[in-house]
Amino acid sequence: MSTQDEVPRVSGQSLPKEPKLTETDSKFGTNSSQSDSKPKKKFDLSQIKAKTGHGAMATVEQMVYHVSRPSKNDFFYVNKDTSLRIAVNLIEDKENNENYLVMPDVASQLPGDYVVKILVMVITRGGSVVLWPIKAPSDEGKLDSWNESAMNIVDEHAGKWIRLRPNMSLKAYDCVIAKGEIASPEWPDISYDEVIEKAFKGKIIDDLDHPMLKNLRGEL
Repeated sequence: MSTQDEVPRVSGQSLPKEPKLTETDSKFGTNSSQSDSKPKKKFDLSQIKAKTGHGAMATVEQMVYHVSRPSKNDFFYVNKDTSLRIAVNLIEDKENNENYLVMPDVASQLPGDYVVKILVMVITRGGSVVLWPIKAPSDEGKLDSWNESAMNIVDEHAGKWIRLRPNMSLKAYDCVIAKGEIASPEWPDISYDEVIEKAFKGKIIDDLDHPMLKNLRGEL
């Protein structure tokens, strides 16, 4: 994997520091306890908020939240707070390009039907909040070159405006850093659990009767 600076950064200037965020709990993690079974589930990871001085971004109501790999044509900014990277169980609907979040108690009954991925919170220049799912290493520590390069980019270039460039010969991603100085983004003034709820709206599997699971069983 290679990293390409299109234009060196301006000397003496730096991006505003992001505020320190509180540590999240593991409600959506693979080792989480069984979730509450109320009709309207309350997300309660923690009150995580991040604010910076960039006033031109979209408001919380206007922002788009989704789960996907950032487009190769879009510059995006990786949040530097590592507590916003959590391992979750996902079922991928590749036909419709959608991801379903599987609660741990349900995942334990679905061996082989889900994959463990790490959600990395990024934001695009247009103000879309993206949860980027990157495959986690196997129990043996194995990971394919595409996902390994993606995680390396996250670790090495958090806090920068970057975009991905697929390198087919290496079967990995190159990282292109934006030219010039771009102000740090304004993150949504809501908790991380609300971000997850919005990004996975209608795609959280918390019981075995979920339509996606019925589809996998051939019942629909």
